[in-house]
Amino acid sequence: MSTKCLITANREEAKIFSIDNGKLEFIKKFENPDGASKNREFMTDKPGAKPAGGSGLKATHSVAAGKDPKNDVEVAFTKFLAKNLPKEIISYSEIIFAAEPRFQGLLKSELKRHSPQTMIRWLSEDWNNLPSAKIEGLLKS
Repeated sequence: MSTKCLITANREEAKIFSIDNGKLEFIKKFENPDGASKNREFMTDKPGAKPAGGSGLKATHSVAAGKDPKNDVEVAFTKFLAKNLPKEIISYSEIIFAAEPRFQGLLKSELKRHSPQTMIRWLSEDWNNLPSAKIEGLLKS
């Protein structure tokens, strides 16, 4: 097995590649079906009026102000990855993670809890949608 592993991740999916002599080989993909959803798709309640007790007056209310459902989706996916990635990457001696900074931070904190393996290199970029040839070129630079 190759000694290097590249993991590209964002809130929608994570892909695992082995790196052998500078060439990428796709190994596995984890998908997050809720990752591409918009905030409004998670809202089960809409702002509106509700009765305000026995006074007969109506009071306005809104859905949990300041709550970002996309963040909950990201956190859930990072927890899932933190539990499942270690068994996929344990045989590699060097691990490279490429993820946008916010997702990377969430993933780092979860991996510390679930993985004894030290991650060698973090790249603060989302490479998930790049073609393999482009990623190979970026890894060489």
